[in-house]
Amino acid sequence: MSESDPAAPAHTPHMDTVTVVYNSAIILLEIACIIVYTIYFLAHFAHPEDTPFARSFIGRFFIFIGFVISYVVVFSVQFDV
Repeated sequence: MSESDPAAPAHTPHMDTVTVVYNSAIILLEIACIIVYTIYFLAHFAHPEDTPFARSFIGRFFIFIGFVISYVVVFSVQFDV
């Protein structure tokens, strides 16, 4: 097909940008939900004697990172946008 053929499909380069922005927004929303849920999970299911949420900050941080990484893998968040 020649370039002047009206039956030729139109190339829309902005569609690639729209797709990337949409996928990135979905990924960021999903990660934000995972982070909020993980904080809720750690705060809600904390032992009553360990109620100050940041008493052991380093330990909580590693537990938080472990949960986030495991949830991201389970939900198959795609980082190759």
